[in-house]
Amino acid sequence: MGRSGTSLISKIKNIAKTDVFGKIWKYASVSVFSTLLTLALVTFFMGLLKFSPIVSTVMANVISTVPAYFLTRNWAWGKSGRSHFWHEVAPFWIIAGVSTVLAAIASDAADSVAKHFTHSHFLQTICVAGANLLTYGIIWLVKFFLFNNVLFAGNKTGAGESKEDLPETAEV
Repeated sequence: MGRSGTSLISKIKNIAKTDVFGKIWKYASVSVFSTLLTLALVTFFMGLLKFSPIVSTVMANVISTVPAYFLTRNWAWGKSGRSHFWHEVAPFWIIAGVSTVLAAIASDAADSVAKHFTHSHFLQTICVAGANLLTYGIIWLVKFFLFNNVLFAGNKTGAGESKEDLPETAEV
């Protein structure tokens, strides 16, 4: 490997050591966990219990938001102690509520489209779960920005690094 390859590896290592990278990694891990939980719950509610796409999506997202809040706050952003209702809890649930409404709309639309192409409840369930996944994939970065820069921003208990805090070699 040439000098430029070594330089790139050095830059990647420096980025991986930053607080922002650690938060992104942890937030992504929480997102994977909550997404898998949500998909399992949507499949359970719609696929097995035969609830409507909207009811299945809303119930699954509300249930998965509870552990997602605590994992995001405590693990990803390193906050501890009591949550501040108006600065953390309410905004998190408002964001989760808006996300759930968008996912429910997308899931209902996916179910309507799926019913035109198949009579298989299994395939309709897969389409609804896929719409939920796609919706959350689209809004993931927006939520990260809001959580990192607004909701859980602060000094030692979850502050993000500014560009000036990054090592010079970490700027890509």
